Amino acid sequence: MYHAELNLKIERFFIGAKLVLLLDAGYFHDAVIAETKKYQIELFCSENSNRQILRKIYPKALFIYDTEKDIYTCPADHQLSLKSTVLASENTRSYKVYGCVNCAQCEQKKQCTQSKDGRKIKRYPEDKQRDELRLHMATPRVSQSLKKKYKFKNKKK
Repeated sequence: MYHAELNLKIERFFIGAKLVLLLDAGYFHDAVIAETKKYQIELFCSENSNRQILRKIYPKALFIYDTEKDIYTCPADHQLSLKSTVLASENTRSYKVYGCVNCAQCEQKKQCTQSKDGRKIKRYPEDKQRDELRLHMATPRVSQSLKKKYKFKNKKK
């Protein structure tokens, strides 16, 4: 749904123009990110981590991925190394599974995982573009732009 709706809007209105697109967290979706990249649109879209928040555990976005070392670093500064790779099948996408050996002794375990085996993180091929968007959203320029936008929006009411 996101993909078709966004594609239609882009083709009708925005071809050939430099565009900045501000979307709410409901649009933090791989298809939307890919389409905006395809049309060289600068995307402002924060991530919604409600599922983890409801379970009261750290969302995946708090784990920093290091592409050179192929590891994640958790909020407690422990490393999650590659444990397995799952190949794509008819029913699943391919992904890698990262895990940590220090979870049992970690002081932050209750905020991080409920699993007795420790925290696991799945990394999908699309996660690279999600990481790029998260980094983009964390820049001071984006922060300032969003503050101005919401300040203007609130004045209109």
